[in-house]
Amino acid sequence: MVAPARAAVDVARWTRGHDLKICAIDSICNSASITLQAVEDAAGRMVGQHGVRAVADLLPHCDPGAQSPQETEMRLRIARSHLPTPTSQLEIFNEYGQKVATADLGYEAEKVAIFYDGRGHSREAQWLYDVQINAELADLGWEVVRLAKGMLAGIAVHHIEQALDRSRRKKDR
Repeated sequence: MVAPARAAVDVARWTRGHDLKICAIDSICNSASITLQAVEDAAGRMVGQHGVRAVADLLPHCDPGAQSPQETEMRLRIARSHLPTPTSQLEIFNEYGQKVATADLGYEAEKVAIFYDGRGHSREAQWLYDVQINAELADLGWEVVRLAKGMLAGIAVHHIEQALDRSRRKKDR
């Protein structure tokens, strides 16, 4: 998978802004099913070319599991806050071992599921599905945080922090 890895390096090195570079790397890795190691290897073969060192320095902040640039941006907001690092693409199962949902990000031990709801979540069918998932996760003791475009980073982090606090209080009872 040399071509997609090389493409990730090339796109990132000519993109402006660290976060956008990370979004580009995440997106290409996810869509091409390549690892960060493949991107690092490609960057290693390009040493000395413009921007390659900056791309290599960003790889520890990348996550090929991110399924959209918005998820990457959300993860970066959390990483820059005082919150612990969440798990990406956290699969949540019910008591019978059936998968209920895959949270964009989450904290398994604390039972906090974080979803980024893009434009598609306003369609009625998706909205009804989301309501059903929220109810099922609540029945399983999970705190659900839904974030959307336009939310200020501080407000998003506050909602996650509150969900973590509620979950921890439940455990202390």
